[in-house]
Amino acid sequence: MFIKINRDSQNHTMTYLIDEDTRFSDIFSDLIEQNYFTNHGIWTLTCDNTDIVSWNTEDNQMLSCMPLNGGVQSEAYLLNIQYFMNVKEIHFKYYSSPLKRAEYLFKKYKGNKMLMQYNGYIHEYLAYHVDKKVEESWKNTL
Repeated sequence: MFIKINRDSQNHTMTYLIDEDTRFSDIFSDLIEQNYFTNHGIWTLTCDNTDIVSWNTEDNQMLSCMPLNGGVQSEAYLLNIQYFMNVKEIHFKYYSSPLKRAEYLFKKYKGNKMLMQYNGYIHEYLAYHVDKKVEESWKNTL
């Protein structure tokens, strides 16, 4: 089956072939090898505006959030996710630094780490090691 992919930072739409063994991280890894990503920072794979997995280019680390997998930490195959099958399109969002991505998550959940945990994003957020003073400054802008 073919899906459509696109990215921020220079529109680059293409189709991509997936099979029953394909995971989101497989697509990410393949595109990294193809030099699909032009900027350093954080690239987040999204499906219908739901963030699935982020890649930190600074330390070459994949940070999964798994909101479509019921909180289970193992990554599901794309063709097993009914939600994804209805969309058949993914997009890569760009953040210029890990701190920018962390700020996005913090503000999206209004600083509520329990809500981040419930929605599957706390592991990624904590990986950015945000200083408490920075979090306080973000709280003042909510």
